[in-house]
Amino acid sequence: MRKSQYHLVILCTLLVNAFTTHSVLADQAGDHGTIQEQLIWVETVEGNGFIAQVPAIDSQLLVERIEQLRTELIQHQQQLTQAVEKTRLDTGDAVITVIMPGGLLYAGYRKREHTLAKNRLASVTDDIDELTRDLAASRNLASTVAQLD
Repeated sequence: MRKSQYHLVILCTLLVNAFTTHSVLADQAGDHGTIQEQLIWVETVEGNGFIAQVPAIDSQLLVERIEQLRTELIQHQQQLTQAVEKTRLDTGDAVITVIMPGGLLYAGYRKREHTLAKNRLASVTDDIDELTRDLAASRNLASTVAQLD
């Protein structure tokens, strides 16, 4: 390829990149604008006189989303409970550990998988407990807002 052709290829590549980048950024800006337009903004005044605008929260929608997330986490918790039971060492694993060459490696792997499954289950259980507390607080907030209206 001649030197002028290299320059032409580079120029075309730069132009294509510039146009695609511009269109992607324009799409992202349009999406951001529509999200901003959907939010309802409320002014708050703090104790020191600082005024801020924050998006208003639909408490009923918040409660519904927390309930949905909690339901999904409970389903995930059930799956993890089954995974913990499947990875538990049993007599068959003990026999394999004793008989097979490399059995200790196998037992170590199974023990590691069981420990990881238990840790994941504990994490999801903690998340469910936290969401349950958040859900109770959100319901209290929703009832307080409903009484004020």
